Amino acid sequence: MARKSTARLWKNAKNPNQKWRDRIYITLADGSSKEVVGYGATKKAATDALYAKVDVLLGMDSPKVRSQYTFGQMMEEFQERERIVKGWAKTTEFNYRRYYTTHLQPVLEDKVLLEVTADDMRLIISGLLERGDVAMAKIVQSFVKRALYWLKDAYPELYADMMLKPEQLPPIRAAKADAKPEPPIWTEDQVRVFLGHMRKLYAKRMFYAAYPFFNVALMAGLRTGEILGLERQNLVSKQVGNKHIWHLQVRQQYATIGGRSFRAAPKSRAGIRDVPIADTLAHVLQAHMERVDTHYVNAQATSLIIPTKKGKQQSLTSMRDAKNAVIEELGLPMVHTHHMRKIFATHLTKRLIKQGTYNPKIVAKILGHANTKVALQVYTQIIDEDFSSALVDFAEDLESIG
Repeated sequence: MARKSTARLWKNAKNPNQKWRDRIYITLADGSSKEVVGYGATKKAATDALYAKVDVLLGMDSPKVRSQYTFGQMMEEFQERERIVKGWAKTTEFNYRRYYTTHLQPVLEDKVLLEVTADDMRLIISGLLERGDVAMAKIVQSFVKRALYWLKDAYPELYADMMLKPEQLPPIRAAKADAKPEPPIWTEDQVRVFLGHMRKLYAKRMFYAAYPFFNVALMAGLRTGEILGLERQNLVSKQVGNKHIWHLQVRQQYATIGGRSFRAAPKSRAGIRDVPIADTLAHVLQAHMERVDTHYVNAQATSLIIPTKKGKQQSLTSMRDAKNAVIEELGLPMVHTHHMRKIFATHLTKRLIKQGTYNPKIVAKILGHANTKVALQVYTQIIDEDFSSALVDFAEDLESIG
């Protein structure tokens, strides 16, 4: 097949690896037509990616090639497709490659895909369950299921000949005795007490960055890495109707891979978002930036909203230690930092229900989730226990902290 490039700049690309896009229609052996798309950082890269897919598609029509296609080749191709087409962040790509190399590769890497069975997956999953790692078992199984559904669309004839099908993967349920208790959802009063105590410490300690950090966590629901990556330019006021509403623009995060922290893109495309916040939170952040300008070393050299006293990135460990110290002093239920997103989302969901405006898409968009199932399955399940409770405006009401 002639390899003529028809790549064009893709205006809607949200990832540098998708800057160029090349497309072509090919006719498969069964006479059907299929569109193939290649993405790349350059015109040549997009065309090369396109014809690499074409070669695989046409080659897979051969029974001989199908009989040699391994599980490892399938997972490699699937991960490459997710990285380029879905724009995986560097951390997401790293985590999924780690899941594959740690749990799937040792058993299935060189096994011909047509010979992989549900028993092979049960062996891997049972090993994780024996270690008590239910969460990882669910992640690995979901990862394989997504790959199989992709294979069904990409190579239907190969998929039809396989023994392993998504519906054959057994459900994973944690035994009640082994299930870890869910951290509690703090009440509004507990949130006020927590932030109020931090505010008192903030007044006494010049470099106590935990106060603005946990204000953002509890009043905007950002991920910890997203809070650490907030820059001054990310706090903006927008005209919404006849009002000016403050927003936090999430454009980057601080991620950790192999013990090293670095700036990276948000976790996913959905993570790139503008989160509306109350004036209360905007004033906390503005006051903190004034404090940084006045008292912090190298203040002019940093654009971060919540830096260290030397203008560097804050340590998540120091934020966690500050949180734990306040929780222990006040006798509050212990929660981990990421759980504060659930506290925020729960109160937000309750408020929306009370207003009669609840929509899981709203919660998913604010939290940076691409799939509304998270809002439906996690947060709705929590609020059902307390569905009839009234909720005052969560964010604005925190203005009474003091």
